Amino acid sequence: MVDYFKKLKDIIINRKNRSYIIDDEEYCGEGESQDPETGEVLIKTENVRSSFLIWFYIIILVIFSILFTKLWILQVVSGEENRKLAEENRIRSRAVVASRGLIYDTNRNVLAKNIPNFVLVVYPVDVPKEEEEKRDFYRKISEISGLDFAEIRDKVEKNIEYYLEGVAIKENITHKEALILEEKTAALRGVAIEKRSSRGYVVDMGLAHILGYVGDISEKEYEENLNYLLTDKIGKTGVESYYEKELKGIHGREQVEVDSFGRLQKIIAKQDPLAGSGLVLNIDSDLQKKTKDILSAELNARQMSKGVAIISNPQNGAILSMVSLPDYDNNVFSSDKIKEEYPKLVADPQEPLFNRVISGVYPPGSTIKPVIAAAALQENVVGVNDWIICKGVIEVPNQFYPDIIYHYKDWAVHGGVNVTKALAESCNVFFYTVGGGHDKIQGLGLERIVKYLKLFGLNEKTGIDLGGEAQGLVPNAEWKKENLNEVWVLGDTYNLSIGQGHLGVTPLQVNAYTAAIANGGTLYKPRIAKELIDASGSTKEIIKPEIIRNNFINIEDLTGVRSGMRSCVTSGSCDQLQALSVSSAGKTGTAQSGKANESEHSWFTAFAPYDNPQIVITVMIENGGEGYQVAEPISLRIMQYYFSR
Repeated sequence: MVDYFKKLKDIIINRKNRSYIIDDEEYCGEGESQDPETGEVLIKTENVRSSFLIWFYIIILVIFSILFTKLWILQVVSGEENRKLAEENRIRSRAVVASRGLIYDTNRNVLAKNIPNFVLVVYPVDVPKEEEEKRDFYRKISEISGLDFAEIRDKVEKNIEYYLEGVAIKENITHKEALILEEKTAALRGVAIEKRSSRGYVVDMGLAHILGYVGDISEKEYEENLNYLLTDKIGKTGVESYYEKELKGIHGREQVEVDSFGRLQKIIAKQDPLAGSGLVLNIDSDLQKKTKDILSAELNARQMSKGVAIISNPQNGAILSMVSLPDYDNNVFSSDKIKEEYPKLVADPQEPLFNRVISGVYPPGSTIKPVIAAAALQENVVGVNDWIICKGVIEVPNQFYPDIIYHYKDWAVHGGVNVTKALAESCNVFFYTVGGGHDKIQGLGLERIVKYLKLFGLNEKTGIDLGGEAQGLVPNAEWKKENLNEVWVLGDTYNLSIGQGHLGVTPLQVNAYTAAIANGGTLYKPRIAKELIDASGSTKEIIKPEIIRNNFINIEDLTGVRSGMRSCVTSGSCDQLQALSVSSAGKTGTAQSGKANESEHSWFTAFAPYDNPQIVITVMIENGGEGYQVAEPISLRIMQYYFSR
């Protein structure tokens, strides 16, 4: 064959030189002849042409046969599979998640931020449809990620309805782990490593109850809220929940082209997301931390664990500091430890998730006496200069059996007292008398007491911008009959007058009505948030102070109450506040818990400076004992810090 092609080459060359044409010579072989002069054997031209074309056609036929066979295999043998793959190289529309707004303190220090991290996601649209293939798919992911098979399956199947969005099955992945997972999942269709973010909060400031936390959106929340994805995180508690709409932002959209494995090939079109608004709080983080440290240290020193402290601005209702102990680390809710830690938090008998400031309901004890005094002055039950003799007890005969005498005791014999001295020394007999009546003084009576308690904000929520607030309880005759099947008696009115019995208030309510007394009669809605800002830090919206009610007490009558609270500092049970660098006024309280073998709740509420109040502080120690022994020293230390700055 080699010789043949060599001869063919020579013939072509010779033909080019026109020296090879022989038609009638004797053949040396089939298709050959001999040159008469040189004796060289030549190939006959016609035979060479024919042979060359035959081989050429054969080669072309083979090539086309191979191509045809390949095409037949692609279109017929593997046609269905290839059509499926071709369809899956398609354009998709998917969400571009908006960044959640940051949360700041009043001085623009960041309290809650977004921490970038890596997430292992599965796109439900790319999950195999056949059950056997699907199980194998989940099994491979389980082996690669170390996650439970059922957990992966449940997360993906739960979000199958919103099939174009990636479902996060493992979050908070380190960069090193992300690289390893990306390599291991490269051959798995619909599995990817993506950059997302988790929420991070400052710690050791007692802010968990204020800030709250975010978590996976529930089906109910998804159905109730528009413009959410089933893969979204949503505020669950605290300002994260209350201001969810403002913090969330608006998701963008993008059209992308993906390959058969669901991997991004290119972005075709994009609508950018709108980041959530930043939220600036009234909270002063330095004051917040100091409040938490002082409260925690005092509780630990006394082997106690439950207490609250609130500091507000009486001129506008702004909450400057709010601590409820015990508290918790809200970063747990953005970590992989949540499954282990959440059941522990719920089962903890100390109830760290419980915000005692707004949800705890307690008898206020003597801290209610400024409200009763204001009501008595307003209703002319007594005047500022009217005196009542306190013998240390009131004796009241039973209306049906006069021989039965009820004794309503005071903690001391106070002698002659007016409103000022009664508040300074916390005289129970005075408030029994102006509340329920005794001797020649008729008293307010139940109906008017209830009226003024409600005017000062009790038996209703303050409306603070936090969820889970309790409204407390102002009992009356109807309530007692309905709930206890008992009639209301004079003793119930006496107890109500000194903050005992069935009366229940939240520490926040006490702080709010103390602020109303301090500012001259305006009851403000307490406010955690101060303003909303955009990404550049410019103010978008100021959250203005809101008045619940005002002008419901004559300023002259409040002046008498304020004078009594001032006397509590200068000559009464609040005398520890004399150590302050500014003038102040306050009221102690010791309230029976109503449970056997439990110590009283320790209360203290105060404002300063006296002539132009800047702050109102309320401290309550659950089962802490005497107010002047426990709650008052804590308040003093916090106020000393505030006015020393």
